[in-house]
Amino acid sequence: MSAIYENSSTQTDEGVTETVNTETTHTLCENTDCERYPDDEDFDKDNEEEYEGNGEWLKCSLCDGYFPDNGFNDLLFISEEPNKKEAQCDLCGKDGDIVQMKGTGEYLCGNGCDASDDEEEEEEEDEEEHSCNEGKRKCKTCAIKLNTDDIIELSIQVNGHNLKLCLCDNCFQDKADILRKEGWNVDDFRQEESDAYMEEVKNLQKKYDIKTDKDGVIILPMGSADANSED
Repeated sequence: MSAIYENSSTQTDEGVTETVNTETTHTLCENTDCERYPDDEDFDKDNEEEYEGNGEWLKCSLCDGYFPDNGFNDLLFISEEPNKKEAQCDLCGKDGDIVQMKGTGEYLCGNGCDASDDEEEEEEEDEEEHSCNEGKRKCKTCAIKLNTDDIIELSIQVNGHNLKLCLCDNCFQDKADILRKEGWNVDDFRQEESDAYMEEVKNLQKKYDIKTDKDGVIILPMGSADANSED
C-alpha cells in the first residue's frame, strides 16, 4: 500500500483561498495500482459517496482508491513486491501464489486451484468426519455447510485459469452485485432462479386449475365476481 497526502483549502470572508496544513492520509493499492479518484468525468470529489460509476471503474474494498474493471486491475498480488503478505486461498486453503480480489477482499490462487491437491487433502481427512459431511459443501463466506445441490458455484476466468467460488444463497444474494462487476457468472444463476420460479408457478396453476391470459393475469371463473358482490 502507498500513502498520499492532501491539503485542505478554505475560503475566507474576503474571498481569499487559504491552504490549511492539515494533511489527510489516503492508502492506495500497489501491484496492481489503484487510483485515488477514477478517471471519469461524472465523478465529483465533493460527493464521492454518491458515485455509482459507469462500469469502467469500481471502488476498491482494500484501500481508499478506485481501480479500472478490466479483468486484471481487480487483483492485488499480495505475495509480490511491495506487498509481501501471506494468506491462504479461500477456496482450497493453499498459501502459495495468492492474489486478493479488490472488490470482495477474498483470497484466491493466482494460477487457479489445483484439483488434485484438493483430492489429496480430502483423502487425509478423518473418515468419521468425512462420513458425517458426505454430500456437504461449505460456503466460502459464512462457512456454513449445505447439501451440494443447495450450494451456488460461481466461476471466473483469471489469467487463463478458471476459478470457482462456492456460496450459500444468502451470501450469494448479498454479494451478487459486487461479484457481477468483478466478472463472476452471477447472471447465469439469476436466470436459473427465474426459470425455477416460473416452473413452480406453472405447477401451482396446473394443480389448482388456475387459468391466466397472455399477460399472466388470472382469469376468474364466470359468475365468481357476481357471487362475491352478493356476499
